[in-house]
Amino acid sequence: FSNYFKIKKSNFKGRKILETGCGPGKHAVVLSLMGANVTAVDLSLDNIQKGEKLKKFYNLSNLSFIQHDLMKPLDYKNKFDLISSHNWIQHTENPSTVLKNLVSGLKEGGRLYISTYHANTFRFFITQIARIMLKSEYYELMYNLVKFHFPTGFKEFKNPEDIYFENIFDDFFVPYCHTTTYDIVINDAKKLGLVPITEIPDLKQLYSLDNIFLRIGLEKKEYKDFTKRR
Repeated sequence: FSNYFKIKKSNFKGRKILETGCGPGKHAVVLSLMGANVTAVDLSLDNIQKGEKLKKFYNLSNLSFIQHDLMKPLDYKNKFDLISSHNWIQHTENPSTVLKNLVSGLKEGGRLYISTYHANTFRFFITQIARIMLKSEYYELMYNLVKFHFPTGFKEFKNPEDIYFENIFDDFFVPYCHTTTYDIVINDAKKLGLVPITEIPDLKQLYSLDNIFLRIGLEKKEYKDFTKRR
């Protein structure tokens, strides 16, 4: 968060943050413990309930949870200083619509952090092929085949951050799995008055890479400021 919001760790205190796709609330809790005033949003009621338990455990008065589908606009009573979208927007029906809904809740000068799947890597090349071949009813069959062919799981690959059952199978079977590029994200962001504040990596030979995430920090500017900067 510090790297992509371009804010020192000591300066999160008092910031008004929207943590989207919050899951069971781990990131939201960390931001709250750093002193931010956090609103955490997720589509899953089960995740919201898990988050509420964490909130109670840490006795956090500066954290609240909301169940909401961000394909629809959120009723923003007040705008946020910072909005986080960490590794979930790619699984929505229309990420561009979600992005627009998020930006509508961002203050002028506010910052947005996005992490999502980068297109054209080997993993997502295989993923798109698998998604064409596999049907949802094959899930149990595939689950049992993995246990047969990999009786000890995927430990032998020594990459627990990326190669584990839920991570791979989610991408094969979830309803949506979009990938994108920095050029596409920056172009969409430009239309919404956002400018990059983090360095854009020079990526080459993506097909030889197993997997990389697209991660970018953006700042909301008035459009006239944006055109001057460009």
